[in-house]
Amino acid sequence: MRKIVVKGAREHNLKGIDLELPQGAFICFVGPSGSGKSTLVFDVIGREAERRLLEALSPSIRQVLGPMRKPEVERIEGLCPPVIITRAQRQYGPRSTVGTATEIYDYMRILFARAGQPFCPRCQRPIRALPRERMVDELLSLDGKRIHILVPVKGEPAEKYLKEGFTRAMVDRKPVELEELPRGMPFDLLVDRLIVRSEERNRLRESLELALRYSSVVKVLVDDREVFLSPEPYCPFCELRFPPLTPSLFSFNAPEGACPRCNGLGEVDGEGCPQCGGKRLRQEALWVKIEQWDIATLGDLPIKDLLGVVDQLRVPPYLKEVLEAIRERLELLRRVGLGYLSLSRPMDSLSQGEIQRVRLSNELVMGLSGVMYLVDEPTVALHPKDQKEMLEILKDLRDQGNTVLVVEHDPETILEADW
Repeated sequence: MRKIVVKGAREHNLKGIDLELPQGAFICFVGPSGSGKSTLVFDVIGREAERRLLEALSPSIRQVLGPMRKPEVERIEGLCPPVIITRAQRQYGPRSTVGTATEIYDYMRILFARAGQPFCPRCQRPIRALPRERMVDELLSLDGKRIHILVPVKGEPAEKYLKEGFTRAMVDRKPVELEELPRGMPFDLLVDRLIVRSEERNRLRESLELALRYSSVVKVLVDDREVFLSPEPYCPFCELRFPPLTPSLFSFNAPEGACPRCNGLGEVDGEGCPQCGGKRLRQEALWVKIEQWDIATLGDLPIKDLLGVVDQLRVPPYLKEVLEAIRERLELLRRVGLGYLSLSRPMDSLSQGEIQRVRLSNELVMGLSGVMYLVDEPTVALHPKDQKEMLEILKDLRDQGNTVLVVEHDPETILEADW
């Protein structure tokens, strides 16, 4: 069995400590406060492991990070790359939330960009965007109907389109010659007219491609009604173009998604932003929903409640893995006793213990092996039920092929340790 060997540790008040520890084990360091447990684990074993890892990096990276002091120890052997999770307060920016720190919010942004249904913020009707081949399929569904494929034009002179080779338009659904139109009059440029047949797929595709060169919205006149087609979300009733549904639209850290009033911070002059209601996002992002949920409302739910909602969401099969990644990470947060938090909770508002548990949940989902975890009192202030969950998580880290060194006072956790 490979071992971690420490000889002559004299850091701070240590009196020349010698020890051997089995690798791949769950090991508790115990004793009264002030006996040197944390010094031995973090200031000797952890610091030397960090120093050696730094020495293995390229000179340019070492120059940026700067030198690390060698701890007072004669010899250490068998160290693995370290992950140190202490209760020391870490600095987080105002844009960092539980959702962003755990990457759960990143998966949710993908989910809403792919499966979200936008609604018009003015009339509340659902609006849609269609890939170009879907537009062709929709027109082919009008088999036998006579249709006019049009481009709505406002504020542009007819001469521009005459030069492009177009000759006809429609005004109030009546055909007119382009050259006869009064200057400044809105019109619908006639791109094509035909009776829809299945063999006309190529013609329909070419006509749509031509129309989309001049506008992101195509109007199709069929019988006595108008059908609007667009590769971008569009409300024909309000003539409102919606921004493309991309993950950036749902990010309060990106210009595309951040509320323009508070710049994604949720506050203006120390108070909740009236434009976004403290939700950090621009209005268009908040009008995209999966079933009845927008992304900010989901982010405000306690994690234990959000788990129940995620289990009920219906998404296309190709998004099942994204939904499962969200569910897995939420379940880990619940297991470490953080089910009462929400994804929108700022990281800088958490206690030291809460931050430590968020980091532990992140480490478990990463699935690393061959790593040495050094953890400082992970069960302190936890409910007995949550203490048992934390114990299982420490064992899971070990079972993934890692060495887990824990400074601990909880008797049950100590009794479950391998060493």
